[in-house]
Amino acid sequence: MQIKQKYLVGVVSILYFSFYWMNANAQPLNPSEINVEKYGNKSFLALPSEDPPSSMTWGAYGDVIESFHGIAAYSNGNRQSDRTYQCTELVHRFIREIWGLPTRLGLGMGDGKDLAKGMADRFGSPQTSALANGQLISLEYFPNGSSPFPPVVGSIVSMHFNSSLKGPGHVAIIRKIEPLSEGKFQAILFDQHGAAQDKINIPIEYDVVDFTRDRDGNWSGEVYSWKYKRFYPTTGWTNVELISS
Repeated sequence: MQIKQKYLVGVVSILYFSFYWMNANAQPLNPSEINVEKYGNKSFLALPSEDPPSSMTWGAYGDVIESFHGIAAYSNGNRQSDRTYQCTELVHRFIREIWGLPTRLGLGMGDGKDLAKGMADRFGSPQTSALANGQLISLEYFPNGSSPFPPVVGSIVSMHFNSSLKGPGHVAIIRKIEPLSEGKFQAILFDQHGAAQDKINIPIEYDVVDFTRDRDGNWSGEVYSWKYKRFYPTTGWTNVELISS
């Protein structure tokens, strides 16, 4: 019995230090770090931005590609691998771990192109969040091209990911926003790609979305895919709204 206990302690220790090493630069978010961005009569909670990695590699199945506030994005490996690490899996996990909302795959909130709206439909009712100092928050969806409210760092962005505008699409989290000009900015995405690559250990890049405000004051976004070298329209985005202060 003592041998088994020592063995288990050793295994747990190895797993703990492996996890710590992988997340050595990740610090838990503090409510004081959350920014409140006001647009008209609405207040949105924005996460601190983080630069993307200077380089990324599509590794073997389960390898960490990048992370954002301690949440890892994983590789799906080659085309013979399992497809566990879909874009939707990451977004569910991110919202659950960061904001404490009880979301997961299998609740019928839609594929990538629909998930931003699906999450807002499910979590649109006010509920408390520890990261908001116990204040009430809700998720609110804004359709592409018809909303005066832009996304912020930490927003969920859903998009089409082919020229036919069909298929499951894609979904991601905004990790950084870079102003381009008046009424225009670029959002760098934090995401997982469910479609495995033909090869592993190849360099990859991050996707970006260009958001533009039109003359009527409404925002629209186009995602640029580094892989396909094309722009595709977003379907919309979901912000975390602060209900009480």
